Amino acid sequence: MYTFAMKKILTLLIALPVLFMTGCSSNKVDFTPYKTGAIFSLRSNSALPWYVPKGSGESDGKKENTGEGILTQALHNMTGNTDPELNSAQERLDDAESSFRDIMAEIAGVQILDKETVVNSKKYKMIGGGVLKLLQSSTAASDYHNLTQISKFNCREILKEVNADCGFILSFQFNKKVMEGNRSYGEIAPYGELRVTMMDQQGKKVAEKKYAADGAERIKVRGRGYDHAELVDLYGELSKTLINMFAVDWVSSN
Repeated sequence: MYTFAMKKILTLLIALPVLFMTGCSSNKVDFTPYKTGAIFSLRSNSALPWYVPKGSGESDGKKENTGEGILTQALHNMTGNTDPELNSAQERLDDAESSFRDIMAEIAGVQILDKETVVNSKKYKMIGGGVLKLLQSSTAASDYHNLTQISKFNCREILKEVNADCGFILSFQFNKKVMEGNRSYGEIAPYGELRVTMMDQQGKKVAEKKYAADGAERIKVRGRGYDHAELVDLYGELSKTLINMFAVDWVSSN
């Protein structure tokens, strides 16, 4: 088991297509008791704001965290806004949800329940943001509630109903990062952060881990212009990279 796990980790570290990776976590967790999991929410900011690191001459290094809620996205659609950066959040999250299920099964040996089993459960249908979700500056994957946390009671009831060992809330933050030059002339790349919050069958938070990575490919910027569609296409691999980092943590902790 040890040899197999270490081989998996080495393979992933060699293959991850990123220029920069970092991760921080809570105390070390023994993941061995958890064989099945349920996603409670998978969410991210809706737009792709700028991240201009220190030293660029135009920023103090802070990331813009602006996003758009469902109401704003609907207005974009009504007015015919075709900017892929404003219209791709849902697809990006749906792809990430599928990737999380596949990667956790392949690398960590954990079965992540299919979406329909969770979202159609009686207790899950009873929770959610209601009208308030229209005002949120983030988006959730299709059919999931946009949650930053869940009560112990709701967590216990859902996991019991769907027969899962643990539950996850996955929160992404996506930015376009200036890698060279500035926002007018230079090169940019996708940047992402992932926070994974994990709860056990008693509703107790057993892990909260955070990861960050740059995408490996860059896009040229000239006169503030760049290929928006080409940039958007790079976030799928970045999502997989961030999820892989969690899977590596899972295997190395066992």
